[in-house]
Amino acid sequence: MIKKRYIITASGIISALLASLFVTNVLLANPGGEYDPWIDTNDDGIIDIVDVAIMASIYGTEGTPINKTELLLELEARLDSLNWTLINEYYNKSISDSRFAQLAHTHSGSDISGGTLGVDEILLGTAEGNSVIYFYEDGIPKGEYIYWQDSADRFVLSDDIWIGGSVNAYSFTMQPKTRYYSIPGSAWLPYRENYVCYRDYRETWTTTPSVSRWYAPVNLPHGAVVTELRAWVMDNDASWDITVYLTRQAEGSTAHMAVGDSTGASSSYQQLVDSSISYNPIDNQNYAYFVYAYLRSGNSAHKLNKVCITYTIDEPLP
Repeated sequence: MIKKRYIITASGIISALLASLFVTNVLLANPGGEYDPWIDTNDDGIIDIVDVAIMASIYGTEGTPINKTELLLELEARLDSLNWTLINEYYNKSISDSRFAQLAHTHSGSDISGGTLGVDEILLGTAEGNSVIYFYEDGIPKGEYIYWQDSADRFVLSDDIWIGGSVNAYSFTMQPKTRYYSIPGSAWLPYRENYVCYRDYRETWTTTPSVSRWYAPVNLPHGAVVTELRAWVMDNDASWDITVYLTRQAEGSTAHMAVGDSTGASSSYQQLVDSSISYNPIDNQNYAYFVYAYLRSGNSAHKLNKVCITYTIDEPLP
């Protein structure tokens, strides 16, 4: 008489063999199938009878299914979040001012993110309330960053920017830059052609008449803001002074933007300076500009030398 337990054992063996034959037939019928690491239960890189036997042994079992793709994506997201947290903590502790000077040290990327940073990578982070992009080269923080400034509606870059090609923009505004416009002593023009005068590469003066007026054109960029008029003159006449003006010319009138007067008497050059400027900015569409000098003493007692006009501009010059 065959015992019940032998019957159960035999049934299990037969079921396993049938399952094995079924899976084997399926695999043989589909020789072009791709390797699936989720079926490789012993992680040996090949789907063989061992994996089939393990699957057959759990045939018919039930439980809660798992979306393996969703699980993998969730794990990747958690890892990325952890990396960003570590990076933010590092920068928040290392950065103490708005210039981020402490970033310019040799520091391995593995120290902050647990991985290796490649060449020319960028990382996102925060510092002093700003969302910042940090620049790397060969895994080393370079000290530069860029962020969006809501209050000014603009991007802020911490260092110089170099552009190898052309820049196309409707407008381009930069921080006001100080520039200088100079006029040599030989550029002065007499008010009247009958002046008897002396001019060389350095200075100009009149022999007759004793009172004379002189001009020189000024060509400043449109939109410039003049901040100072400075003229070099020699006044060796204690009775009369030299006056130099920066003048704006309209169609039928003129207006002085700045004026400087000499003082005392000396055979040395003195500087006439005026930084209280009127009628800014330069408007080349509606006005022309020149410097005007008034000499009240003839011969070499009054001499005109160079002029320097200081101005600022917030647009690129042509």
